[in-house]
Amino acid sequence: MISRSLIVVHPPGMELFGVDVSGGYRLPRPEALMTDFLLLKRAAPALLPSDARGFTGRAAELAQLDELAQLDDLAQPASSIRPVRVDGVRMGGDPVGENRGGAGLFGPAVGGVGAEGAGAIAALSGPGGVGKTALAVRWAHRAADRFPDGQLFIDLRGFDHVRQPMEPGEALRRFLGALGVRPRHVPDDLRGQVALYRAEMADRRALVVLDNATVATQVRPLLPHAPGCVTVVTSRNQLTGLTVRERARSAAVAPLTTADAAQFLIDRLGWDRVAGQARAVTEVIDRCARMPLALALVAARAAGRPLAELAAEIGPRPGPHPAEPPHGSTGRHAAGPAEGSTGAHGAGPAAGSTGPDTRPPPPGGGRPEEAGTVEGGFGSPHADVRAVFAWSYRKLTPAAAAMFRALGRHPGHDITAAAAAALTGHTAGPSTGPTAGQIPGATAGPAAGQTAGQAAVVLTELARAGLLTEWTPGRYTCHDLLRAYAAELLNRSRRP
Repeated sequence: MISRSLIVVHPPGMELFGVDVSGGYRLPRPEALMTDFLLLKRAAPALLPSDARGFTGRAAELAQLDELAQLDDLAQPASSIRPVRVDGVRMGGDPVGENRGGAGLFGPAVGGVGAEGAGAIAALSGPGGVGKTALAVRWAHRAADRFPDGQLFIDLRGFDHVRQPMEPGEALRRFLGALGVRPRHVPDDLRGQVALYRAEMADRRALVVLDNATVATQVRPLLPHAPGCVTVVTSRNQLTGLTVRERARSAAVAPLTTADAAQFLIDRLGWDRVAGQARAVTEVIDRCARMPLALALVAARAAGRPLAELAAEIGPRPGPHPAEPPHGSTGRHAAGPAEGSTGAHGAGPAAGSTGPDTRPPPPGGGRPEEAGTVEGGFGSPHADVRAVFAWSYRKLTPAAAAMFRALGRHPGHDITAAAAAALTGHTAGPSTGPTAGQIPGATAGPAAGQTAGQAAVVLTELARAGLLTEWTPGRYTCHDLLRAYAAELLNRSRRP
């Protein structure tokens, strides 16, 4: 007997129906197959992290971003061989240059289109802790209804001191999974993954946020090249390759203006806590270098205490740092190193390291020198924030301090109470005292032998101190600069 087999051509992400050994084919009814297909096509991923609480300032950038996704206009690529309709993207006006560095970016940048009608692309660059991710995520939440086919978000780990930068293939597999493609249907090679990803995105109106990129070669395979899609990239480096080749618009995000920094504190502390303390507010802002990350740490500790006292505790007034950009400035002084640079600011190894920068070559085939130095590290012009880190750490309980140090060696993007208990040598069961896996440098006592429930209490303390963010219930993430500082503390605790 001759066996026969049937190959069914099916949309990616759907099961392969119908296999035969004796000639009796079993296929689903056509209407059932079509229903499954439509359900898959309607799947809209939603990978955005939670919106930042107490987000302040950047009104001009948000307004410009709002213009990009208006659905009442159509844009066409400027240099396409043939006209291409670009649904869901509106042409912006001239740069308004208001407020902070990216103010004039998103209207003309994202409101236009990328090369060959590939969709709008915008890049935000600036030092760590300046608020690039918060800006992108805030706008993404505001504009979610303008992207009915979903939002994709991924941390590319470009400046993580523990984990290597994410390879494009790993990011594509995650995106394809979010789009409903089953793992067995994902090609093994990068070219095939890119083709499948772009086919899935071709008829969507979707937003893609690529956070913490390091070089353009890491980003290019993740661009949807779909006319209805918008891509926002954040990086500490100036991704000049995207500007040249993909016609992306990029701008530096500067630290907050003094006025916005003051409003940041008012929003978090309340007017009553700030009124009449203009000098103290200025002192706090100066010591935080107008960086949102540092200001958030101070605000988390400021309940019921005079601001002047907090400013004095942080330390003496820092040395000169980049001057505040004038109102309407593009803030270019805050840009990170350009691709191919060797670190214009003279920053040494990655923040928190103890030797030469031995990071692996950037993903996607880029040259090692393209990554430059880690802008925003402790050797950068914005190193003032490190004093705020140290001050906030000194205020922790022993258990929370030990937990924070342990996070310096945590390899994941986020952490739960159970994972934190395991990381610090704790157990998920009854307390049994110190274990062999206890944090180096930690002593038996409050941090030792906790249960996962007790670890959850410690994580809550770290979140209240601003050292962690609970981005989804029960899951906490740590800014990479804070993680690098934790690693430095852990390394110190291991020294004899």
